[in-house]
Amino acid sequence: MKGPVTLQITIDDETRTVIVDDVADGTTLGDLMRTTRGVDTVITGSGEMSFLDSLAGRATSSDSGWTYRVDGEFGERGIGSVKLHPPTTVTWKFGGWDDPE
Repeated sequence: MKGPVTLQITIDDETRTVIVDDVADGTTLGDLMRTTRGVDTVITGSGEMSFLDSLAGRATSSDSGWTYRVDGEFGERGIGSVKLHPPTTVTWKFGGWDDPE
C-alpha cells in the first residue's frame, strides 16, 4: 500500500510544507528524508542509527536541533527505526533542546 506523507518543517515560526506522494507503508522516516527531493537534508549513520544533522540549511548543535512528531506523537526513537504508515504527517521543528513543545 502507498500513500502521501506530509512534511511540515518549522524554523523561526515559518513553516514549509512538502507533500511526498506514493510512499510505501513501512518506509522509515530516515529513508524518506534521504530520498525526498527539494528538502536540503544531511543525515549521518545508517539504518536504526540514522541521525538528522541538518535540515533546510539549519544544522543541529550542542544547544539546539531538530525534533519531530508523527501524526502529533513526539518522536522518541531514531529516524531510522520509525516506520511510516501513510497517509501521515511528519512535523519537524528546530529549537533549543529545552524549548517546551
